[in-house]
Amino acid sequence: MAARAGKIPVTDLNLFYADLIRHQPIICPFTSLFPKAFSIASRIRVSIYDATYLALAEQGGCPLLTEDVKLINAANGFSTVTLDSL
Repeated sequence: MAARAGKIPVTDLNLFYADLIRHQPIICPFTSLFPKAFSIASRIRVSIYDATYLALAEQGGCPLLTEDVKLINAANGFSTVTLDSL
């Protein structure tokens, strides 16, 4: 999506893919996040899907990397970053 939007060059996609493979994400069981995610979803009025990612980032003590402007605007009080800010 970032390449289609012109935020990163298409020629850099292979570099991002290689970096992703090198630093594969840790698969985290998500059911333990539901209580916090439901609380977040109702408080900032976002989907449970988005709130689960916010809960996971908060639990991990790191910002949520997203290009979802609507979520960034709603996530006041949560740490979020975009590709542009990296």
